[in-house]
Amino acid sequence: MNIRTLALILSLSVFSIAATQITILEEGIESSTSDLRLPGNSNGYILVRRCSGCAELTLSLSAGTRYLVNGEPVEYKDFRRLSRTPGNGLDIFYDPKSKSVTRMMLQGHFPDE
Repeated sequence: MNIRTLALILSLSVFSIAATQITILEEGIESSTSDLRLPGNSNGYILVRRCSGCAELTLSLSAGTRYLVNGEPVEYKDFRRLSRTPGNGLDIFYDPKSKSVTRMMLQGHFPDE
């Protein structure tokens, strides 16, 4: 195989990969517990910002939303209580089409754990 044939095969491979459509299943936002206020029940809405200068984004919570604290699943009431601890890390993942939160994860030190 000569160098031109190899170059052609590599070029076509790159173009076919670039032409493949990518579907985004979930988007994420890194935040902190200082920036979050959760509703009284798990079927409400939250307002978040992707960055300090970004507009607020309204996301919905539902029965399908999962709540994790330091990697361990917890019930919404416990997640809400622990989210009041300021300064801990928070990751919010949501479906970009429906704007529905799929999971929320707290990381850090919590006095009541």
